[in-house]
Amino acid sequence: MERKIESPMLTTSEAAKYMRIDVNTLSALLDMGEIPVLNLGSKKIYRPVLDEFIVKNMTNASDTSLKKLVENYKNQKKLKPGERRIEI
Repeated sequence: MERKIESPMLTTSEAAKYMRIDVNTLSALLDMGEIPVLNLGSKKIYRPVLDEFIVKNMTNASDTSLKKLVENYKNQKKLKPGERRIEI
């Protein structure tokens, strides 16, 4: 009988399923730097880091505080009239 070995490194979609949030919310959290990510050809997230984030930020029954955090970040990213974003 073979034993399945689980890696502590998760892809973005696996991490979103693990946290029970949508991928867009997770991507925003990664962009904000709230959750550290390793870029090993593709984004990999260390499961114990996710556990720590969940305990710290998602202990409420609802994830409204998490949604507020992401909304604030998105609002900060919006450009003011007359501004333009320069890609490097």
